[in-house]
Amino acid sequence: VVTMSDDKLVVIQGLDGYIVAESDKALLICKKEEEQRIKHFVTDVKFRYGDEYI
Repeated sequence: VVTMSDDKLVVIQGLDGYIVAESDKALLICKKEEEQRIKHFVTDVKFRYGDEYI
């Protein structure tokens, strides 16, 4: 699964079984079997850096 901005070209090789998601200021690459941890990652980033990267 790859989610990127409309104005970016992305070439990814060798990430079978991973989720790749991008926002304006952040890139997340996470194993599919650990996708339940994404919410934890987002909460941790928000706690450490505020809303700037969310």
